[in-house]
Amino acid sequence: MPPAAVRPSSRHRLLVVLATLTVLLSGFFALGRLPIDLLPAHEAPHLLVRVSVPGVSASVIEEKITRRLEQMLTGTVGVSSIESVTESGGAVIDMRLKHRRDIDAAQQDAAVRLDRAKSFWPASVEPPGVSIVDASSIAAEFVVTSNARDPLALRDWVQDEFARKLRELPGVSTVDVQGGAVREILVMPDQRRLAGYGLSFGDLLQAIRKPPATDTAVRRPPAKSHGRHVAMQSGGAAAVAALPVILPDGESVSLSEIATVTLGEGARPEHFHFDGREAVKVTVHSQARAVMSDVVERIQAHGEWMRANRLIPEDIEIHPLSPRLLQARQSLGRIALALVAGVALVLFTGYLLLRSGRRSVLLGVVIAASLLAAFVLMALLRFTLDVMTLGGLVMGAGLFGSSAILLFENTRRPADHGAITVSPIMAMVAALPAALLPVLFVSGGINLVFREFVLVIGAAWLLSAMFALMLVSAFDKRRRHGKEHRKGPVGHWIAGIRQSYDNLLRRLLRKPAIALILVIILAALMLTVFSLKRQEASLTDDAGAVVVRIQGADRERLTTYADDIAQRLRSMPDWREVRHSLQASHEELSLRMDEDRARELGIEITDAGRALAIALSGIPAGDFRDAEHRYDIRLRLPPEESSNAVALDRILLLGELEDRPAVHLGDVARVEHVPAPTQIRRRHGIPEVEIMASPAKGVSPEQAGERIHAMLEKYKLPAGYRFSFADSGNMVETNRSQDSAMFGLALFFLFIIQALLHRSWRAATMIALTAFSVAAGTGAVLLLSGMPLSPAVWMGGLILIGITAGQAAIFAASVSGVSRQDLSWQQKLRRVAKYQFRPLFALSLVTVTGMIPLVFTNGAVAVLHPVIITVGVGYLFSLPAILFLVPALTVFLARKEQSRGQ
Repeated sequence: MPPAAVRPSSRHRLLVVLATLTVLLSGFFALGRLPIDLLPAHEAPHLLVRVSVPGVSASVIEEKITRRLEQMLTGTVGVSSIESVTESGGAVIDMRLKHRRDIDAAQQDAAVRLDRAKSFWPASVEPPGVSIVDASSIAAEFVVTSNARDPLALRDWVQDEFARKLRELPGVSTVDVQGGAVREILVMPDQRRLAGYGLSFGDLLQAIRKPPATDTAVRRPPAKSHGRHVAMQSGGAAAVAALPVILPDGESVSLSEIATVTLGEGARPEHFHFDGREAVKVTVHSQARAVMSDVVERIQAHGEWMRANRLIPEDIEIHPLSPRLLQARQSLGRIALALVAGVALVLFTGYLLLRSGRRSVLLGVVIAASLLAAFVLMALLRFTLDVMTLGGLVMGAGLFGSSAILLFENTRRPADHGAITVSPIMAMVAALPAALLPVLFVSGGINLVFREFVLVIGAAWLLSAMFALMLVSAFDKRRRHGKEHRKGPVGHWIAGIRQSYDNLLRRLLRKPAIALILVIILAALMLTVFSLKRQEASLTDDAGAVVVRIQGADRERLTTYADDIAQRLRSMPDWREVRHSLQASHEELSLRMDEDRARELGIEITDAGRALAIALSGIPAGDFRDAEHRYDIRLRLPPEESSNAVALDRILLLGELEDRPAVHLGDVARVEHVPAPTQIRRRHGIPEVEIMASPAKGVSPEQAGERIHAMLEKYKLPAGYRFSFADSGNMVETNRSQDSAMFGLALFFLFIIQALLHRSWRAATMIALTAFSVAAGTGAVLLLSGMPLSPAVWMGGLILIGITAGQAAIFAASVSGVSRQDLSWQQKLRRVAKYQFRPLFALSLVTVTGMIPLVFTNGAVAVLHPVIITVGVGYLFSLPAILFLVPALTVFLARKEQSRGQ
């Protein structure tokens, strides 16, 4: 350590004490104020653009709307991929975000782009809107049941009382209600009266969805057809029946004059049952900037308040589906116990190694100050206390004592050590942040889950080095007086191991090329196993079905390839159900337009499709709320007016006007029964077909995946067409290539920073090669053991790279301080190795010891177990690599440099 860094702490010990106490007290205060949050979502938020085009086939929607929307949305801020699924009657465009922080900017940008779509948007189609799908925004879920109410009355109470009050709570964005029965107002137009008044279905929809001002006079001009008796209505149906419909001449007529308005019960596509009774499900979403724990507590308190004030009827039972906040608190409680146990183990291990009560206390103070200072930073940055942030601090309990351990162990330098190029502590401290930095710049699961984890553990790591420099320099008497520590039984045991290590190192340094060969072998092993595991990647989705995608420019050829592969799979006994998204799975009514005639009359296919949908099943026409209830409104023709082909031809499109007669569907189109595909898919604007196959009984998904892999390897696609495999909505190849790039970027950052610190490309190369070889060996072992390369494993690999590079940097910094010129490289390295053996051994032991309690902690913290396993397995390679590989690589690189100089 440079003397300039030591002098202020040793001279101003009172200031060091005051600063440390301030941090400790502030940390305890900040910890009490940190909000508790839930486990971060493993999936990035989505932006969904939904388009409803009733009555129009998927191919027409894809050509006229989906493609244009994709072009306009391409380039939206923060979007990593765009996928579209077009079906008969509508389309959905799914935009996945790179980072959660981009959600607001992406939504605004998408809304601006969609606003430009007005230039080509059909007048008969509702404008598209953008909605956010974010699994992490779900604050609470309830199931509501009743012993006395029917599904209609139950949903009425949930919507009008429970959900309405929940929406008023601070921090709540939306409340979704599903299940039960819905009150529906059915509007059935009289086509003859529509034609007589010169109206169309579009005029009715406009009157229902956008009623005019309340002072608009409703007049009854003479109709061109016979009058009729209008039944009296009541409640919401009466209000809808009284809505004015604007006529072509500017006059208006009430809706009841041209349509029958009835009150009934709508279709119930969603049914929920709980304990054998029909139920209503309530899902509460929090706002983007709201603290989840605060929102959950408000929801719970509100429910208790309603129950205490008898606002919940006795026959109503509200069942929370998942007490997420309680689960989060229980998980955090277990993690806190693991933190206490980890720190205790670190201190016990430190005492056995250091044989000094004073130094053990200093070690504990450094760790405590680092943890509490991290809590202060979390409060300032408005982070929450969750599994990731607190779990990261628990993982680093031993790691945060590394700087103090290094200072304790490097009490006195050998006599032949002079000035060094860089402080070993600075070289070690810089390595871990450099390795973790790429996580902040990539998208995908590792950024979503581990972003705050990286920020917290990185900040605490840097703070631990600062506290170690201050406290150890000011209060370690042995360091200031140059006294050697007592060895004790553990010290004698370590000394014996060090002597054996020195003998092995002397033999290795005679043939340093062995080290480079070992690096190449480990890298080749890692790449080989990685390649094999990549080919054997799971193709199954959450339901166990195999999902394979083919992407290419020509949809007809995609259909041919999908039919061929599906037929091959059906001929195998391993599959019980095989289908693909482009196969004609059903027949539907389709419109064959007379383009010239339709253009002449000013009718688009979307107008004709909407009329056809109104005739067949009806379409949503908005909603209505009176003082008591909310109603869905559906516009539909009477069933007898769509019962046969003749009736369909007579569906009204435009009412009669003075300059032209009424226009019916048969005037501009023919209605045909045609086979239709399940869906039309596109990814990044390129057509795609999805093949789905369910394994037969007795065949595991793993076996099915292996067999379909073998078949696809033999199946040759032409240039421009390729297979991809579904993996949570993304392609496996894309995710892995990104993770590999992040791995390489971490090594690059390490090389640059270490080269600047050591002022030597040789030292930086040696450090980077050591870190790479350790990661390669660890990765090969994990892959061979069957562990998948999840984001948690990649995160553990980055931490391992940083730790290994930091310890290798300690060795490199010590080599630069050997001042004797009469020693060969082998002799210098043996002196340094003998000197650094104990510190490196102590660092490794203390770091692993602090993580042990977290391995035995269950619950939500299990998401960190792969990280700990990766780091733990990596230490089997890390310490031997630093003790043997670093000296050998240093000699090898030094010889190459000398040979070039000669």
